[in-house]
Amino acid sequence: MSLSHSGGVRPAPYALDTLGVGARSHQTRDCGTHFSPPSRAFFKKEADLKPHASRYWLNPHIEDPQKFKENVEQVCDLYREAPDLANQGVHVHSSDEMTGIPAHEHTHPVHPMIPGQEERREFESIRQGTSGLIASRDVVTGQVEAPFIQPTRTGVDFAHPIAAVVQLHPQDRHIFVLDNLNTHQSEDLVRFVIDHDH
Repeated sequence: MSLSHSGGVRPAPYALDTLGVGARSHQTRDCGTHFSPPSRAFFKKEADLKPHASRYWLNPHIEDPQKFKENVEQVCDLYREAPDLANQGVHVHSSDEMTGIPAHEHTHPVHPMIPGQEERREFESIRQGTSGLIASRDVVTGQVEAPFIQPTRTGVDFAHPIAAVVQLHPQDRHIFVLDNLNTHQSEDLVRFVIDHDH
């Protein structure tokens, strides 16, 4: 078993200007009347803009661009080789965590769907703190394996789901692609890798 750290590889953000509208939108005060209704529909569909939605983003801090490029190429090569490796009994997993997931309890039970009426969920909820998800995805099958939900994310917390994934195929070899978070390099995880290296 081995752990492959991707050097903090995260995709770079990009700007979407499919129709080139952004470059000239300052020339008119009312972009809505600048386009005909079919053009507006095309723009909405093509740009897929959702102003009501937002998501956290972490911009990478790249100290050595050449090393970063080598790490990206190494991960891409590994993902390309993953189907052939799977045929040889080597599983490639991509593992990470998502923290700060709000835990809510509904104040009333959910009403199940019935013919002619969709499922109904109570809007009001009671906040029960936050939790975190640690999960691994099999690169070949796309299957999420042994997800682990817990409010903390220590080195011990991270080692548990890795061990659970290995136990799904204990006789096979495993490669985990990870970022450089300190819990991904903990003593507990290193000891587990040493104990299960074959």
